Amino acid sequence: MGRGSRIVPLDRERLNAISAELAEWLFRDYPWMEEHARMELPPQADESQGWWLLVELRAPHNPELELVVWVECGDEPSLGFGAWHTHGDLQEYLPGILEGRLVEGVDLQGDLPQPGVALVDLARPDDLLDELTMKSASGRYRIRSWSGTMDCVLELIDPSLEERLRAMARGLGAQS
Repeated sequence: MGRGSRIVPLDRERLNAISAELAEWLFRDYPWMEEHARMELPPQADESQGWWLLVELRAPHNPELELVVWVECGDEPSLGFGAWHTHGDLQEYLPGILEGRLVEGVDLQGDLPQPGVALVDLARPDDLLDELTMKSASGRYRIRSWSGTMDCVLELIDPSLEERLRAMARGLGAQS
């Protein structure tokens, strides 16, 4: 995902050790992802040390919402969902994103120069309420889920907000 990287079709035999281990887990648990997998090699990397795994997926309902699995700097498994990303903990976050429990949350008009972005657990309505009420928050928050079923805009001024959050949490059981 680096600027100037060479990106080529996946050849598992040419992956570096970290990428090969990540690919083994990822494609065992999510075999459908392998058809979206490629590998990359930034200009500064040594090809003899192996290529780095790269999987880029578009959400089924929204081609602008992307889920990306990659190996940062050749040794750090990483996960991006929309504008949010992390390094490590893929086995914790990826299942929750794909099942719709973990969603991208974006503050729509906060005081910060860049909108605040978080990965929010809908099974914990109080966490989402905390995001809406933090000091720099605007009180308007956009939720985007992998499947699109939980996508919405929440507003702190909505008198039914707490009930909506609890209904979203209850609705998770019906999606699984």
